[in-house]
Amino acid sequence: MDRSDAEHLSAVISDIYDAALDPGHWPRALESARDYVGGQVANVYWHDAVRPVGNNFCQVGIPSEWEKLYFETYLPLNPLQPFQVFCPVEEVHAGSDFMSFEEFSKTRFYREWAAPQGLIDAAFANLERLPTSSVGFSIMRGEKHGLIDDEARRCMRLVVPHIRRAALVAKTIDLAQVRAATFTSSMDALDAGMFMLDDTARLVHANVAGAEMIGTSGPVKLANGRFELNSRAADRMLQEALTAGAKGPLALGGIGGSLPITLDEEHDFVLHMMPLDVKRRVALGTDREATFLVFIRRLDGAGAVAVAGFAERHGLTRQEARVLRAVIDTGAVPIAADVLGISATTARFHLTSIFDKTGVRTQAGLIRLLIEGASPFRPAAFGPD
Repeated sequence: MDRSDAEHLSAVISDIYDAALDPGHWPRALESARDYVGGQVANVYWHDAVRPVGNNFCQVGIPSEWEKLYFETYLPLNPLQPFQVFCPVEEVHAGSDFMSFEEFSKTRFYREWAAPQGLIDAAFANLERLPTSSVGFSIMRGEKHGLIDDEARRCMRLVVPHIRRAALVAKTIDLAQVRAATFTSSMDALDAGMFMLDDTARLVHANVAGAEMIGTSGPVKLANGRFELNSRAADRMLQEALTAGAKGPLALGGIGGSLPITLDEEHDFVLHMMPLDVKRRVALGTDREATFLVFIRRLDGAGAVAVAGFAERHGLTRQEARVLRAVIDTGAVPIAADVLGISATTARFHLTSIFDKTGVRTQAGLIRLLIEGASPFRPAAFGPD
């Protein structure tokens, strides 16, 4: 490093730590880092790995309309985003490490978002990593700068540790906010309905699937903002569990419990409920008001198709097929019996009949037989003759 480069780096570092003291200086700090590395854009951003969502904490060089388009439309199309999330903290990489420019230039992301801005490559490093998301810093290069080279990597390695320290010291990166956003996006990816409730059963948050379950035709309703089940019997048990849980997580054994929900003969659900203590709320990044996490899973979804085919092959009656589906989905005969509104003895009677018709003697054997029947491969292809 010659004298002029050392002086340039010193000025960049000074700008970065000015931003640690005054957040209003972050644009200037990013401009300094960008000019030192050599590029057109610099940003500190958050990306989620579960769903294509994220945001910029701060950026320079991207017009606001293109920034909006990125997060609303083009983030899911970014072929480099999946690689970025899982790179080690402070380790510098270039987009061209994962995809040649020839390949990159053929993508819709390049043609519609990067190329119109003259962007061709980027150097990036993670500043923080969470289980399913990351906070990163990147320098994007335009055509006049060329692809990321060894000199750009060297400069990035000198700058990244200071960007990370300054951002964390100034709390520019709100990790609690990132955890909450990661948790929310992860829950939105579930087929099961997820509900966060406070200690009075008031709904604090619902994921996408949960919101769809709320209403007269679904298992859940809201009464003055309070979470209730449309099945009276199940709602009575839920309210008793919520009352017990409000006395502390230990009242529910610290782990919660499960409830069957039957709306009618064709619509069965199972509810799983977990109390949230302070430690769990911090770990999940959930709302401070939330004291319960509730999941509701429909039992007659896509699995019903496989079970119906299985039942036809083995000559199961309609009730035997319902028992089989409920046992597989709940994992326990007593819960399956409650879901179906029959006694555990009756459920076991039907299960014994299923064993006789299929030639297996365990629930695990039934599940294996069901999976093999749904698989496009022959079982013999993976085992001895």
